[in-house]
Amino acid sequence: MSSKPKAGEFQAASAQLTSEETRAQDLFNKQKAYFASDATKAYEWRVDQLNRLTRMLKENFERFANASCKDFKTASQENVFEVSASIATSEFAKSQVKEWMRPVEAPLPKFLAKSGHKGMVYREPYGVTLIICPFNGPLVLSLRPAVAALSAGNPCILKLSEALLATDKLLLELIPKYFEQEALSAVVGGREVVTKLLELPFDFIFSHRKRGCRKGCDASSGRAPHSGSARARRTKSRDCG
Repeated sequence: MSSKPKAGEFQAASAQLTSEETRAQDLFNKQKAYFASDATKAYEWRVDQLNRLTRMLKENFERFANASCKDFKTASQENVFEVSASIATSEFAKSQVKEWMRPVEAPLPKFLAKSGHKGMVYREPYGVTLIICPFNGPLVLSLRPAVAALSAGNPCILKLSEALLATDKLLLELIPKYFEQEALSAVVGGREVVTKLLELPFDFIFSHRKRGCRKGCDASSGRAPHSGSARARRTKSRDCG
């Protein structure tokens, strides 16, 4: 009996892939429009997102630990650490947001300083952020960049690793329950979905990349899509630097 996939299976897989790519485009458009409203710049918005993340982890602590156990089959202490460390990261960031948002005085030439002028640096969020999650740390290495992005006023999209079935399933279930799509969303998929995402003009990209590959680059080619634009020359947010 032939083990080759049937034509119907190929069509179903292709339709699913196209659907996920379309969803990624829609999520990006929503977050881009939301960011343009300046709602994410507020201190209250940033703290609210961190509170939502902490609540999601605390209220589903055992489920996340069990998912990590299924994906990695490691000692229970390591699975508990994945969740606990993510909660601690979010709580610490929340305690620092106000300080990170405070303008910083910048040095000026003496003749300007003597005339009473002051130079100030105002940290501004980059914009819509993509986080390409790795396969070897489902929460710590995925949610830590999300904490950095949200605390700096950036909505973000998590591209989950397709290798972590249990963790992916849980995140895809819970993120829509705790977050608005415009703030934090998640998609899953292989190379085709990543390629589609990298074609979109994200303002900042977190990626666990190969040595020598810059932030925001395609690890397979070493190229940074949409690099050299005006947004790359903007003052960096402390959290997304």
